[in-house]
Amino acid sequence: MVNRTEIKLSAEGLRIVNRPLLWPGRKRVPASELSQLYVDEYYTRTRHGSILHYRLNGILRDGKKIVLINSFQHPDPQIGKFMESMIENYLMIRDEPVAGELKKNRA
Repeated sequence: MVNRTEIKLSAEGLRIVNRPLLWPGRKRVPASELSQLYVDEYYTRTRHGSILHYRLNGILRDGKKIVLINSFQHPDPQIGKFMESMIENYLMIRDEPVAGELKKNRA
């Protein structure tokens, strides 16, 4: 509960870091390799039920799918769609539908 995930954008691409403690999940993706972003959802089971999570994913030019942010929990799933949209706009990536992605109008 101490760490924060930071997304840093530049003309070179996307960098994801976790601070202040070192934690798995650091990524660097050149803008030239990233062709699409999308958000999906998944559940994890606990002793007391299940928890809904959202993931920010990327699709590389070679078709490979990568997880950019593995889990963020927020009562409004549109936060993830907003992040997707802002990153795509900054990197000039045209939004395309992806099978299994969270829809924008979903509440």
